[in-house]
Amino acid sequence: MLADAFAAVRAAGSRMRDQRVVIHGAGTAGIGIAVREGLAREEATRRFYALDREGLITDDRVAALRAPASPLADVVANSEPTMLIGTSTQSAAFSEQIVKQMASKVERPIIMPLSNPTSKAGALPDVLIRWTGDGRWSPPAARSSRSSTRAARTG
Repeated sequence: MLADAFAAVRAAGSRMRDQRVVIHGAGTAGIGIAVREGLAREEATRRFYALDREGLITDDRVAALRAPASPLADVVANSEPTMLIGTSTQSAAFSEQIVKQMASKVERPIIMPLSNPTSKAGALPDVLIRWTGDGRWSPPAARSSRSSTRAARTG
């Protein structure tokens, strides 16, 4: 997954440390990218937004658990991410609204629905291509042929 993220950033002509990243599914798979980049805590909290089943993870976790969960759509609208990573295993979590919102703010949206099996992915490649328009989204390099093949078989 980490290699996919770095390859996507390179393909977009950017650097990882310049991304605003929403991680939907804040387990070890999702958080690995934030840790790997080695950003200072203050910088990381400005660039990485992690959600788990309780919503947006904040410094004040006790208050966050008592507050209503921050839906993924709200986090995407407010953080204007350049990268969206899905490791939550919540099928179709990347709705048309979420993808179009992101694509309206980013020239080359990096969207990585990485949950396995494909039936648990946040979105399938064909809808991401359609919803971002003009082919601005492309599959993560290391997974593209595997994901597209699976999507064709299971879709």
